[in-house]
Amino acid sequence: MHGLQEPVWGIAYNIAKEDVDRVVAHLDHREKDGYQKIPVTFHPQDSSIQPWQLIIYLVRYCISASLVPYLKLLRRA
Repeated sequence: MHGLQEPVWGIAYNIAKEDVDRVVAHLDHREKDGYQKIPVTFHPQDSSIQPWQLIIYLVRYCISASLVPYLKLLRRA
């Protein structure tokens, strides 16, 4: 997936410095099944704001949401 040049639309959140560790720990736990952390350059829609680096959680594979409960059950076995 690295090297793709297609734009991806989304929202970037500015997390207060004192909350970064807690928020990242929560996201790392929530997105642990099937996601990977990827550093990207974020280009704001407002071109007067300089782009900056951030981390996104990118799905490693695409599955139907209806299968997720079954996959989690299979992993417990």
